[in-house]
Amino acid sequence: MMLAKKLPSDNPLVGVIKLPTADPKPGMNYTVLGWGRIFKGGPLASDILHIDVELLPREICEKKIHIFKEEMMCAGNLNNSMDENPCAGDTGSPLILNETVFGVVSYRVGCGSKTLPSIYTNVYLHMDWIEGIMNKNEAYRLCYTPNYLLATIGIFIGNKILKSCGIYLKTT
Repeated sequence: MMLAKKLPSDNPLVGVIKLPTADPKPGMNYTVLGWGRIFKGGPLASDILHIDVELLPREICEKKIHIFKEEMMCAGNLNNSMDENPCAGDTGSPLILNETVFGVVSYRVGCGSKTLPSIYTNVYLHMDWIEGIMNKNEAYRLCYTPNYLLATIGIFIGNKILKSCGIYLKTT
């Protein structure tokens, strides 16, 4: 796919999101954005949705999810009556705190499960790779939309999309 020109950087509804400078902290509430299903087996969202989930300690993740790798982390609302967790269609969605993207929805166990957390890729553990890509071309930028209006997803160099990746990237 080729874009005729670079994406605009003067849109007040689109801002630059920060990359993490440290591992995310368990016990904190993070926001997940996504266009996935509204409920299990339900329709896809017509507007972007957001939920708040607690990042769980690694020990809990390892107990709940028996296959758990170093770059994984888990989050959910296990001590809450709310059954909010990512659903089908939310894979690749960002896990955000204070305008910083700490994780990317990797996969979900169920849909809105009260007993099982969802799995996220830890962005901080991939910062060397991300910075290596970004340093090759200053046009790379991670972005988010403050009003939860999702931007196009993809990695851009100049006006070519190289790879869809699930984190929000734009040229400036």
